[in-house]
Amino acid sequence: MRFYLHLQISGKITFDKSVSEHIIKYGKVYNYCVFFDYNKEGEKYAGSCFFLHCKGSKQYTQGCVAISEEAMIKVLRNLNDNCAIIIDEEKNISKY
Repeated sequence: MRFYLHLQISGKITFDKSVSEHIIKYGKVYNYCVFFDYNKEGEKYAGSCFFLHCKGSKQYTQGCVAISEEAMIKVLRNLNDNCAIIIDEEKNISKY
């Protein structure tokens, strides 16, 4: 589990690629993405790789949050170190 939740560049180190995720195979959904600051310590079985990324052809993700590429570019242009991404219904936004 030495490399769990850490980006690795194939060819730079030796690791078991059969149990690794190669996100480039998912196509345009990862043209732009933001990693949610979740389980960055890499706690085993606590979940991982939670992203805000572009929508694909399906109406769902496998646990991430997806928005249109146009909206994703707008988000990226406005992110800074003091931003927080809030997942909630629009009617509740004034609570934050």
